[in-house]
Amino acid sequence: MKYSDFGIVISIKKYGEKSAILKVFSENYGVYRGFVKYVSPKKNNAILQMGNLITFDYVARLEDGLGSFLNFDLAENNCSRFMLD
Repeated sequence: MKYSDFGIVISIKKYGEKSAILKVFSENYGVYRGFVKYVSPKKNNAILQMGNLITFDYVARLEDGLGSFLNFDLAENNCSRFMLD
């Protein structure tokens, strides 16, 4: 299973030192969880905030299994709007 879509970040949980489990509500496919490698505070911390709209590529071997998020970019920064309101 492989697709590209954009969606809203629902949650992010640390997994080990440099990885995380990301939960995204995508426009066309619903809620998906996936593994993100190398989440560093300097590079990806601003992108992976709850409420941000991101574009991503999702890859999974099985439909029910945990997949991976690849090539994610920030489409719209909604996190600052929520915090200031």
